[in-house]
Amino acid sequence: MSRKEQPDRSAASRGTPVTGPTPISGGRFLRLIDEISSAFPESPRTTTLSLMDVDPCRVHAYWSILPNDLDAARRDLGSDAVSAELVIRIHDVKDAAAPNVDVIVSGAENNRYIDFPRGGGTYAAELGLRRPNGSLNVLARSNPVMLPRAEPAAPQADRPAPPIPSTLESRSPPRQSARSGRHN
Repeated sequence: MSRKEQPDRSAASRGTPVTGPTPISGGRFLRLIDEISSAFPESPRTTTLSLMDVDPCRVHAYWSILPNDLDAARRDLGSDAVSAELVIRIHDVKDAAAPNVDVIVSGAENNRYIDFPRGGGTYAAELGLRRPNGSLNVLARSNPVMLPRAEPAAPQADRPAPPIPSTLESRSPPRQSARSGRHN
């Protein structure tokens, strides 16, 4: 049967009155809004910067800048605001003598992978506007992140390596003989 030849099975053709969507109460509507809203992340209430270790030589930095915070930071810079750059300044938490590294980011970005030349180490970062003289007007500070070592730890003289088993133990249950019902 072609599409044109098929009988009309709509509610109107069966004599059933056609109605719109079922109305819901105001209370039910508000509960639906709350339920749907809880499935989405909340908008940030502060300017934030977070670091997350990805592997021994890489960190994922992600941030959120409230427009009012950025505007206030630019006002604080005065005439330096024109040439100020938005940067993530990374520093080694355990080695104060290590140089800071500035990663320039654009205002449209909100995350970046940052690579390190060697594994291990504990790092933290600051997000801010860098003045022409190199000083930083800080908008947010990150959590510290500890990168794992890139190579295995060296054996320790006072702790011997655990013995390596020569055979693997079977974890399967003992087999049963079909005739006797006894375990082999």
